[in-house]
Amino acid sequence: MKTVKIFQSDKGLTLIEVITSLLIISILASLALGIYIGKYKAFFELKNGLEKKYALFRGAQVIKESIRTAEKIEWSERGVLKIYQADQNPSIPIDQVIPDKFYIDDKDHDGRTDLYKEHLGVSNPVATGLGRIACKEVGLELWEVRLSLNHPQTEELAFMVRQRVTGQD
Repeated sequence: MKTVKIFQSDKGLTLIEVITSLLIISILASLALGIYIGKYKAFFELKNGLEKKYALFRGAQVIKESIRTAEKIEWSERGVLKIYQADQNPSIPIDQVIPDKFYIDDKDHDGRTDLYKEHLGVSNPVATGLGRIACKEVGLELWEVRLSLNHPQTEELAFMVRQRVTGQD
């Protein structure tokens, strides 16, 4: 009995076999690349969203701590929050203490506005990507603060924080 050699050749692969294997490999590669690109885009969007939320929460954290320990707070409609902290020397009146200032600016000229804290005349960035800060005293030593992002889908974080009462803990 004689066996028939359909896909066997002593001279190598036929052209049909080579084209078929290349077609199968290209289909598998395009599927793998599509999955990789989809996962990369999802990761990139997730990372950007988390960075935005972190900027809001970091800005809120620093402002809350400053307000809690403040002796005096002033808010100007120009977007500057002045916080007067108690000086180490009690003989200095609170009005003569240099206040800490919080404001939004683009000092590094990267096209994104940042929240800055100015302490003793030196500005330091606190959070990147914030677009607006608004404060309002809603009760006796109770402040409402609103921070918002400077992005197309603007997110806003509003929180209330109580200023400590002088002489009480």
